[in-house]
Amino acid sequence: MQVAASVYGGPRLVRSWRSTDNALESIAAAHSNGLLVLNEIGMCDPRIVGETVYMLGNGTGKARANDRGQAGRQVQEWCLLFLSTGEKTLAQHMADANKELKADMEVRMLAVPADASKGLGMFDVLNGFEDAAALSDALKARVAKY
Repeated sequence: MQVAASVYGGPRLVRSWRSTDNALESIAAAHSNGLLVLNEIGMCDPRIVGETVYMLGNGTGKARANDRGQAGRQVQEWCLLFLSTGEKTLAQHMADANKELKADMEVRMLAVPADASKGLGMFDVLNGFEDAAALSDALKARVAKY
């Protein structure tokens, strides 16, 4: 997460899933034409996470009406890459709320396993480090330095 953010501009790009879907609209618009890194999907309400993934992937927020039922403010739009971290996949998180995962949700947010203990994931090649934790710590230190 921190390495990806460093390529696009640094730690300011890392945001939390712990937001309302309305707040994430504004956050996504602020990151348009760049990268949005969302930390820990488990912090997002599992009842809305699927719809939020649709929103982020589709690049458009909700249309809203004003108090008279007329078109309210302009719909926010964005074009971005977004990356999420978490101990659970989107499917696992949605299952916690008995929500159905749709295939097009998984297309918008791909799962990249990072669990080296199972022989899978992005830390399979340790590049001379003792274990995945040591490699991760070294990457974090270098991101902070450079």
